[in-house]
Amino acid sequence: MKPSAAAILELLRQRGMAGVSPAEARLLAGCDRLAARVCELRAEGHDIRTGSETAHGATYARYRLYERPVQLSAFDSPVSAREVPHLGARTHQAAERQPQSPGGG
Repeated sequence: MKPSAAAILELLRQRGMAGVSPAEARLLAGCDRLAARVCELRAEGHDIRTGSETAHGATYARYRLYERPVQLSAFDSPVSAREVPHLGARTHQAAERQPQSPGGG
């Protein structure tokens, strides 16, 4: 992914349902080719939808990113096992207790 596409993806995430217009992309991310970056992001599988708006007699596109909220688990914490000694022991014990496959395999 190009750095400019990554910047647009982050901007789309930050703006939420407000979306991003070409003028906002230019101002906030320094991107002059928003439609091209959106095309690249769509090719990577991101669900970005386009709407049109009119202001001051001009019609322009507004892009919005649709993605599922990320469900965090206890293991997504930024705290490492080194920082919490008992966490490393639990993780190690859980790894040893892998379920047996059906049929005794």
